[in-house]
Amino acid sequence: MIELILALLLLNVVILTGISMEFGARRIFSATDLESLLMGELAPIASAITTDINRGIGTTSSLPYSTTNIGGCTNTLRIRTDADNDGQVSGGDVWVAYCRTTANNFRYYPNAASTSTYTTLSDRITQFTRTASNDWMTIVLAARVIPGSAINLTNPEVVINSSAQFRSASFQ
Repeated sequence: MIELILALLLLNVVILTGISMEFGARRIFSATDLESLLMGELAPIASAITTDINRGIGTTSSLPYSTTNIGGCTNTLRIRTDADNDGQVSGGDVWVAYCRTTANNFRYYPNAASTSTYTTLSDRITQFTRTASNDWMTIVLAARVIPGSAINLTNPEVVINSSAQFRSASFQ
């Protein structure tokens, strides 16, 4: 009888170990899926910002970017684009803008002069920083599935660091 009880206990230990491994693997795969979802959301945003930075036009006296905030935004990046294609800083240029709101929304303004027209690109952005040096700009974007909650396996955070050059800017 004792041998039968020990055999059943051992069998239960083996079964519970297998179930525990299965649940652990599912949690890891779930976290990886969530990270892939976030990366799929951040990659096109970073690509759009990089494209606009590459299109930025300016000079040392008239920079191709500005960090003046738009109403409701905590971090704003404005980029002067050569809308009239004359290759020079002129009145026909249009400022596009990207910004993060306090509600973790990330907005794109096709014309920063008209702040009522924008597209919300994401509602999961937890960080947006930009650093400029000469004709380069570095951006950092971070996103979480549930922005207001702590980072864990069910709420991972993905961070993208990117840099781009103002190709049309003259810093002479």
